Amino acid sequence: MKKISIIIPLYNAEKYIEKCLYSIKRQTYSNYEIIIVDDGSKDNSLKMCEKFKNENKNIILKIFTQKNEGPSSARNRGIANAEGDYITFVDSDDYLEENLLEALLNCCEKDTMVRSNYKTFKGNKIFNNKTEKHKILVGDFIEKILANSFPGCVWGCFFETKIIKKMKFSSELHFMEDTLFLVEYLNNIKYVKFVEANYYYCLSNTNSITLSSDNILNNVKSFNKSLDEINLITKNSYEKLIDNKKIILIEKELAKVSKFKELKAIINNQDFIGIINKIQKEHINSKIYSMLLSVYLNKNLLFIYIYVNFRKGLKKIKKLGEKE
Repeated sequence: MKKISIIIPLYNAEKYIEKCLYSIKRQTYSNYEIIIVDDGSKDNSLKMCEKFKNENKNIILKIFTQKNEGPSSARNRGIANAEGDYITFVDSDDYLEENLLEALLNCCEKDTMVRSNYKTFKGNKIFNNKTEKHKILVGDFIEKILANSFPGCVWGCFFETKIIKKMKFSSELHFMEDTLFLVEYLNNIKYVKFVEANYYYCLSNTNSITLSSDNILNNVKSFNKSLDEINLITKNSYEKLIDNKKIILIEKELAKVSKFKELKAIINNQDFIGIINKIQKEHINSKIYSMLLSVYLNKNLLFIYIYVNFRKGLKKIKKLGEKE
């Protein structure tokens, strides 16, 4: 009977962690261990996990604590202490359908990563996402990730422990570090197989966030480095998709700017200019994004400021429509 190690990086999740843990307790497959790595939580998350452990002595639950070092460090510590045949990651604010582990395990094959489909939720409202089916080549799955057809996240996947023990999440990166890890793992196998009807439930986080220019630049540099590493791993097989991904993510980050002077600081920053200069215009498959790349290169600040605020306005209108 194969053993599953479930790794949960924990940080300030007191609103969700109990539901997460009880969704694991209700699983139809019982040969698992839960590994929680508390990443310096300041709320009652850790106490709630300890309470769950004391009330469920029949469940193997390992709890580790550390100062706040980020989810990559927490996941790495979880991997180091995992004893299962397979490892899966669950975010502390998410939950599982009751037969998900059993369904994933039943689909495991040689040279294949098994992946669940997912639904997003916000409060009591559940949103359906496109359902993937069957078994596909690793290259086709990487294309889906880079083309934004499927999230490049590590949750909802079954990883072979003998492979994953040789790997580490990059603690230096904080944006797309999970996608980089996933692609590194995929480089060791041939196929990805989807479990069609058993779902992982992922918290929808669509809140509008305003960040400083320094934070936005750090995000841009982080996902740029992750994507450059992915390009190296895949031997330049997805250059066009990667350049498109970069320009899309840059637009999303710039939409978090609140002040004109902060936007100016970003556009004139030498690291930002270097990233923009390396994106090849002929790779961009959208007229809008191709135009945006030219605008960034020409440092047309007023146009960029008007554009990002226009996009923010559209998003607010969309959210209002969803509430109704």
